[in-house]
Amino acid sequence: MGRAGEAEQHFLRLAEQHPESLLSWRGLQGARLALQPIESVRGAARLEVEARPEDSIAWYLLGRSLIKRPEEARPAFERALELNPSNA
Repeated sequence: MGRAGEAEQHFLRLAEQHPESLLSWRGLQGARLALQPIESVRGAARLEVEARPEDSIAWYLLGRSLIKRPEEARPAFERALELNPSNA
């Protein structure tokens, strides 16, 4: 397992232990971006939003996965802030 794979496992454990931690989820997504095509990460983020539509972190991660598509990313970031303004 390479460094990105090790990082993925580390951040996955952190996210499971601290599901409210935005930093652990960001780290997990960053590691997965190093391992998988962006389309795969984006698809997983969309599924997470569908499964947990009231979760600000899920919306934030969707926005991050769409960062190169600002017109699509903006509504996701806005929804994340609407759900949890402290993530600003």
